[in-house]
Amino acid sequence: MVSQITDITNMVGSVYEKIETLINGFEDIVQKSDNTTSHLDSVKRISEDQSSAMNEIAQSTAALAEMSVDLKDAVSKFKY
Repeated sequence: MVSQITDITNMVGSVYEKIETLINGFEDIVQKSDNTTSHLDSVKRISEDQSSAMNEIAQSTAALAEMSVDLKDAVSKFKY
């Protein structure tokens, strides 16, 4: 009887260790998932900033093109 109780105790200890290993694995997965989410948020913010900058550049380019036409028209008035 004592031997059976010892065997059961050993099995329970083994199961407990395996459960701890699983818990540690799940905690690692959660941490890596959180890190991935954080990095994705950073990439999203950077992409949005870059898109905004590109829009500003496009608007500035259009304004410069318009100024160039105006300048060309103004210069052409002074030609002989």
